[in-house]
Amino acid sequence: MRMPALSVDLRAWVRPALGGLGLLLVFLLGLWAFFPWGAAGELLFARLSLKAAGSGVVVSAAAQEVEGRFAPTLTYRGVRLKTSFVEGFCREAALKLSPAGLLGGAARAVLTLDRGALVLPDRQEAKWTDGGARFRVSPSELRMEDFRLRGSFSADGSLILELPQGTPRGWDVSLKVPDPLDRTLNMVQYLMPLKRTAPGAWRTQGP
Repeated sequence: MRMPALSVDLRAWVRPALGGLGLLLVFLLGLWAFFPWGAAGELLFARLSLKAAGSGVVVSAAAQEVEGRFAPTLTYRGVRLKTSFVEGFCREAALKLSPAGLLGGAARAVLTLDRGALVLPDRQEAKWTDGGARFRVSPSELRMEDFRLRGSFSADGSLILELPQGTPRGWDVSLKVPDPLDRTLNMVQYLMPLKRTAPGAWRTQGP
């Protein structure tokens, strides 16, 4: 028995589907644009500081401000960190958020770092002039890509953290350091996952 041919008018469902998708996109972009980024930025820094404190690192910032709505930039000034054997400071750190990937459930951001330094126990400084990184965040992981610092102290690398625990799943960072920091790392390398690859050059990988 011959089945009758089915006639389907694609326009009958394609147009409503596209219209619904458009409304969803407008809603999400509106929600993004009017999100309270100032409060979110303070919460983000507070959670970062709390997580760092659990690893023995004290992180603070002198001031924070937010610029823009559609692609907001969270700027932290006078950022400082302190551990048991080294201190650090950065004049300014700016995190620019992007709505790209919003529908896919993965937020994106670009970090820009101003000049800063690591302060060694003998008070000598290993300085950088600028730096930055790119971030992609999904419900299950955070990826830091193209991390870099430039100066007498330089770094390049990447990092993956499992969320929400913040457990490192993998990292690969190469360092080039001045002589004072090279000597300090020589003394503490057995306490960290660090390997000296050449005079003044170090690498850490994991797990």
